[in-house]
Amino acid sequence: MTHLVSIFETIGSIDDLTEAMSEATEELGFQRFALSHHGGFLDPAGETFRIHNYPDQWAEFYDQFGLGLNDPVHRASNVTNLGFRWERIPHLIPMTEGDRRVLTMAREQGIVHGYTVPGYVPGEWRGSLSFVNSVSVPIYDPILPIVQSIALFAFDAARGLWLGRGASRLIEPARLTDRQREILVLVAWGMNDREIAKYLGRSEETIALHVRNVCGRYGVNKRTLAVIRALLDGNLTFTDILRR
Repeated sequence: MTHLVSIFETIGSIDDLTEAMSEATEELGFQRFALSHHGGFLDPAGETFRIHNYPDQWAEFYDQFGLGLNDPVHRASNVTNLGFRWERIPHLIPMTEGDRRVLTMAREQGIVHGYTVPGYVPGEWRGSLSFVNSVSVPIYDPILPIVQSIALFAFDAARGLWLGRGASRLIEPARLTDRQREILVLVAWGMNDREIAKYLGRSEETIALHVRNVCGRYGVNKRTLAVIRALLDGNLTFTDILRR
């Protein structure tokens, strides 16, 4: 499979990427693929990407009813770094009636056995690559570790094209000092300036200044927005917030 990796390393256009995806999909034993960022419906500037060979009827239905906002496959890919068979989705996220309806409608279009690999870089839209078979073609489990690797190269090739076409990152990382980051974690814990000052042994005025500076670096005027931006760009992680 090393030749599949090499073709993704030399991608120069969307057509190249589509051709490479088609070749990889067939060689890995799948029938269809969908490679995308998940922010398309929230991105009026059209800076996200999506390529696939799903049935036209399904793609039109998917777009018409905005299913990308309620796609259980996308949501499940947000809670794991490893690829997963679609049978595992109920174990990854709480399933709603709408989720089950989406998967049922997909089955009616021959989109049945799926394996999805998440793709994410801090500051950018989350994404994924799904390989899919119809009901009569099961997934060959021994190939899945290779699928995981190929998917990472494919997603990175797509990102290179996306950024090379002048797309902006969703969130540009801010440069925070160690103290600013420490204070932002405490803000995320729900502490106010007085509580943070007592916790760190600093004056309340000093803490307020640090918070203002952090907000300024993110261009926001609310500390909660600064926390959200820090989570998006990787300055904070959910582990930082939940470890208290």
